[in-house]
Amino acid sequence: MKKSLLIVAIPLTASTFLGYYEETGEFQTYTHTFIKKQPTLQVKFENIFANYRDHKALSELTQEERQQVIAYCRYRLALIPN
Repeated sequence: MKKSLLIVAIPLTASTFLGYYEETGEFQTYTHTFIKKQPTLQVKFENIFANYRDHKALSELTQEERQQVIAYCRYRLALIPN
């Protein structure tokens, strides 16, 4: 019983502190893993500035893109916007 509980608890705990995002280059996609600064159940993050395309200014982002940037900065970089 304890062993099966440990088998479930360890990966669940690790997933709250590990995350990843994908960077699209010119010819292939790279996956970057990182240790989150705060635990959360979100595992896949969007770093909209890590792509091979023209970057928008923060003021030009849609509300959804802005929320993705906020989540990435909060858990990857430990930056909390005002």
